[in-house]
Amino acid sequence: MSVKFTSKGLADGTDSTKELEFNVAGVTTGTTRTITIPDGDTKLYTGDGTTGQVLTSNGAGTTPTFQAAAGGNLKIITEPTHNAAYTSSSGNWTTTGTGWSFTTGAETNRIAINLTYYAMTYDSNGGAPGGFASIWAHTSMTSGETPSGTEIVAGSADWFGGYNYDGSTARHDSYYDNSLHGVATVTANTTYYIQLVTKKGQYGDYVKTNRLRGYIMEYSQ
Repeated sequence: MSVKFTSKGLADGTDSTKELEFNVAGVTTGTTRTITIPDGDTKLYTGDGTTGQVLTSNGAGTTPTFQAAAGGNLKIITEPTHNAAYTSSSGNWTTTGTGWSFTTGAETNRIAINLTYYAMTYDSNGGAPGGFASIWAHTSMTSGETPSGTEIVAGSADWFGGYNYDGSTARHDSYYDNSLHGVATVTANTTYYIQLVTKKGQYGDYVKTNRLRGYIMEYSQ
C-alpha cells in the first residue's frame, strides 16, 4: 500500500481519485488539537447511532454496529408526583390519589418501587384500630375509587394496627410510619398511575394516610 501527498491531503498511491482530506475548520482559533495514534492497528468508524445505543463489537474482522445498551441499567428515579392526605372509612380497597403518574422510557421494561407513608387509624369503640395498605397500578390518579388495575405490592401482608388509649378523650388512635416496596414488569413508552391504596381494619372507623415519600426506578432487564 502506498500514499502520496496532494493539495488536499492524502491520496492512494495507485488511484489518485481516492483521497483523504483533513478539515480543521471547527478548531478554535489559536488552538492546536492533537490526534495520538496508539501502538496498534486502528480503524475509524462512521455513524452516530441513536439515543441509548452504544458501539458494539461484532468480533474480530467484522465492522462494529450501534446497538441498544445492555439491560440492567438504571434509567430514571421519579419522585412522587401526587401527594396529599387521604382518609378512608371503607373496608374495601380504596385509592388515595397519592403516588406517581409517569410515562416509561423507550427501553424500560421493569420498575422498582419504594414507598413510605404516615398512617393513623381510629376506632371509636375502643377495639383494635388497624388498617391495610397496598400499591396498585390504577387507571388514573383519582382518589376514592376501587382500584381497577394491577396490584403490585400485596396489601394482605402489610397490616398495621395496635392499641393506644388516651384517657382524656377516650379515642383509640394508632400512628405508624410504614413502607412498601416491590418490583413490576411494565411496557416501554406507556403512561402509568401508581397509587397507594388503603382500607380500614375490621374494628376501625377509618385510616388516614399522608406524607408519602419514595421513588420509582425504571430499568431494562
